[in-house]
Amino acid sequence: MERKLTGALTCFLLGSCSALYAQNTLPGVLVEPGDSSSPFGGPTRTVVTAQGTSVIISGRVLENGFPLVGVNMVRIAGLGGDILTTTNGNGEYAIAVPNDLEFIYIVAPDRTGCTFEPYARVYHPPIVSASGQDFVATCAPVPVTISGQVRDLFNVPLSGVSLTLSALNGSASYTAQTQNNGNFRFSVPGNLTYSLTPAWAGCTFEPMSRVFHAMNTSQYQDFVARCTATALTIGGTIRDNSGNPQAGVSVILSGGLAAAVQTSSSGDYQFSIAAGLDVIVTPTRAGCTFVPERRSFHALNASQPGQNFVATCASITTWTIGGTIRDHGGTPMSGISMKLSGGATNLVQTLSGGSYQFSVAGGLSYVLTPTRSGCSFIPANRSISNLSESQTGLDFVASCPVMDAGLSFVPVAPCRVVDTRVGEGKTGAFGPPGLTGGTTRPIPILQGGCNIPSSAQAYSLNFTVVPRVALSYLTTWPAGQTQPLVSTLNSLHGGVISNAAIVSAGINGAINVFVTETADVVVDINGYFDAPASANALDYYPLAPCRIVDTRGGFGGMFGPPALLAAVARLLPILTAGCGVSANARAYSLNATVVPPGPLAYLTLFPAGAAQPLVSTLNSFEGLTASNAAIVAGGNGGAVNAYVTDRTDLLLDLNGYFAPPSTGSLKFYPAAPCRVADTRAGQGPIAAGGTTRQFQVAGVCGIPANAQAFSLNVTVAPSEPLAYLNLWPAGQSQPLTSTLSSPRARVLANAAIVKAGAGGAVSVFVTNTTHVILDVNGYFAPF
Repeated sequence: MERKLTGALTCFLLGSCSALYAQNTLPGVLVEPGDSSSPFGGPTRTVVTAQGTSVIISGRVLENGFPLVGVNMVRIAGLGGDILTTTNGNGEYAIAVPNDLEFIYIVAPDRTGCTFEPYARVYHPPIVSASGQDFVATCAPVPVTISGQVRDLFNVPLSGVSLTLSALNGSASYTAQTQNNGNFRFSVPGNLTYSLTPAWAGCTFEPMSRVFHAMNTSQYQDFVARCTATALTIGGTIRDNSGNPQAGVSVILSGGLAAAVQTSSSGDYQFSIAAGLDVIVTPTRAGCTFVPERRSFHALNASQPGQNFVATCASITTWTIGGTIRDHGGTPMSGISMKLSGGATNLVQTLSGGSYQFSVAGGLSYVLTPTRSGCSFIPANRSISNLSESQTGLDFVASCPVMDAGLSFVPVAPCRVVDTRVGEGKTGAFGPPGLTGGTTRPIPILQGGCNIPSSAQAYSLNFTVVPRVALSYLTTWPAGQTQPLVSTLNSLHGGVISNAAIVSAGINGAINVFVTETADVVVDINGYFDAPASANALDYYPLAPCRIVDTRGGFGGMFGPPALLAAVARLLPILTAGCGVSANARAYSLNATVVPPGPLAYLTLFPAGAAQPLVSTLNSFEGLTASNAAIVAGGNGGAVNAYVTDRTDLLLDLNGYFAPPSTGSLKFYPAAPCRVADTRAGQGPIAAGGTTRQFQVAGVCGIPANAQAFSLNVTVAPSEPLAYLNLWPAGQSQPLTSTLSSPRARVLANAAIVKAGAGGAVSVFVTNTTHVILDVNGYFAPF
């Protein structure tokens, strides 16, 4: 391609820069801005002595740290014509050059609307290979559009599909929904790199997402949706005759699916259900009638927004109920959760003076229940029947010694608490039916048949979901507390997924489990946290993450090859594996990863010498790399057994152990589940290509500065296949371990106990571009 050169480059070819050329007599001279003696300033000399008959000049072009694609790289050799190459999707360029030119050699980037630093790079004969010849671009934004269409496998346009367009420099994020014809359109500033991702419950997409690098022209992108069981919504608003929204109205879904929700403060309600069902929506509230009385839907085949109701309610007198919570010494207790149930449902926390208050309708019955992890109350609750006047002296006395002392771990033989699948032998709250989407099931762990004492304050659990449709998320938290804005696991592809979690005990020792879509749920327990009075109570000793088993190679004996054989347990003598484990260790905090050649029904880790329990640690029915955390008690000689149903390679990473209390040991302090970080919330995705980012944990979500290890849940939402994510203490060298993998770019989660790093932070490394979400549910600190 021939180009006419003007401006700064002309001086190099037409003699106006002859003085500059004479000045640079060394090979490989790089000219960058300096003084004003030339259009590029004074030269900076770089001496390279290697020579050859053919050399490569290469580098990258970046804008705001992100690759700039489509930049024309002008190559000018002597007085000859110019030849163009263009930067690729990573902003990279490479130019082959003979090294025996008689004239200077110039490389200059060129793109409309952009300036570059430096303007050009100049080389003198003999020319040698040079990498890292980078340029930094500053480009003026130009308006561009991104549009397209979403269709299903039968080429039918899909309306209501949500699409998120995010600028990868974190400057902006846009959302849109497809119209009735399946079309969508964004109009955004150009010269930025964007990521476009579609989402619809029950569906996966091809492609999963699309990245537009340094856009300077409008782009068109279609998506094809693969919906295993399309999730539809029914929703609307309930108002009175004056148009005022009615909060707290119970809305019942019956027919092909049973569920119940309450209207929000704006009077809104919504259900998410599978297509093809016959369902009825019925609002109900004491003293109220509704128009229409109910709404029916036959063979639902499309979402149904705008299903509104008008409420006519008899005049109801409003009364106040409240009181104060104090400890045994009479000191007011702030921050205690107070739950109101019965005639109305609400949740508040006691104020600095220990007081709480509700405004409620008269003529109804209510129950007041205080709750705080580690505390007991006298009385445990208060009941009010047919309220006819305000009651403001409903006081409680709190006893919270456990929270001051911290908790120790007591391992138990792995035991199945819950299995909602039909025919698995569980009944009541612990058995069928499966959990209905959009509902919460309380699980009374203490009555689950696994011999957990009533003094237990938190549980070490493993959750497995067997979804009926794509599952947005499952979350678990202490019974009696408000549902937190966190998640425990996800299965957007509708497959069997497991994840470990430490969950605080709630009211009567129970926990809550919520699922967004209908799924069977399996819960196993391997230990609990209690006051450090038991002879079996163990403290935690954090370690730098360390790999102890890798059957793929590099390890010897029972810790290395060959792969684990189907239906054959392998003994793993962890105390002899190194990594700083004390001979006093009685249980281990591990991360297990399987790399199976085909489908793997399950892996189970359990103490050596014990009978193999009817529990699982993880599953991989698709034969993909999968990970899960586990606290595993040591058996005979401190060893554990690893059993797999199908042949697989196994990797085990260790991040700490539990042993009798001693110098340096840590107690566990439960915390209300809380989101520490979410790169989707304006923090920007972690960059691809082997980058590390630190996240502050201490000082966030109420985690104190003296916390020395954190109980976390990490979730990834990758835009491309993720080889692995690694999590370790900030300020330390990156270990040769991994926390989780997502080979099919799926949203996946894994629990991790991570030692606190510099300043109470943790480091996260990812091999590929992904969003990262960190939730915390407790911490370990000195007594």
